[in-house]
Amino acid sequence: MPDESRDTAPADPDTDAGTAPHEPEKATVAATLRTPTLSADDAERVTQRLAAKLDRRLARWDADRVEMEYTVKDRDSVQQKVTLEAWIAVTGRTHFVATSNEADLDAATDDVATDLQRQVGKFVDRRLASHR
Repeated sequence: MPDESRDTAPADPDTDAGTAPHEPEKATVAATLRTPTLSADDAERVTQRLAAKLDRRLARWDADRVEMEYTVKDRDSVQQKVTLEAWIAVTGRTHFVATSNEADLDAATDDVATDLQRQVGKFVDRRLASHR
């Protein structure tokens, strides 16, 4: 006679309380970026450009420890200013700001991504050096 106690559906790993806890989601640009001043199309394009440069750097932290915001002032003018801010919930310097005055949005995005990548890299290097 078959054992009916085993006649159940396989456990759903997303909801089964008996399984090990999920690995926290790693930080990515897509998971942590706010773009309050952009249209949906521009926000998607900016997110992709930033992710190409920053996702590898951000992956060392959990997504719930990182916040990012990308804003544009005076859009499509010679005074356009793009700002990318990041807050990382760790001890030490955790607020990073990168700005660009490039008139082209893609160029400005690449500019702030490179600057933020450099700032976060220096922060990580200093933290690693202080733990040696």
